[in-house]
Amino acid sequence: MKVAVPMDMDTISDADSAKYFLIFKIEEKEVVDTKTLLTLEEMLKEKPNAIILNKREKFNGKMENYFCEKNDVDVCILEFIEGNLEKIE
Repeated sequence: MKVAVPMDMDTISDADSAKYFLIFKIEEKEVVDTKTLLTLEEMLKEKPNAIILNKREKFNGKMENYFCEKNDVDVCILEFIEGNLEKIE
C-alpha cells in the first residue's frame, strides 16, 4: 500500500483525532473532506482508498510518500511512527 504523510506534522497533531489524519491512503487519489462525513468508520467503509483531510486545514498537496508492505492502515501508522517505512522519492 502506498501511503502519504503531510509534511507539516504540527498541523495534523492539532486535530481533535490526530491519529486518523496521520496516514493518507491515496490509491484512488480521491480527496475527502471529513467535515462532510459523520464518522471515520463510515468514511473508511464508503471510500476506503481516499485521502483523508485534516478537518481544520485545506489540502495543499505538500505530501511525502512512503511505501508500507502491510494492507492495514493502523499497522502502517505504527510503522511510520517507528520510522520503518521506506520513503518514495
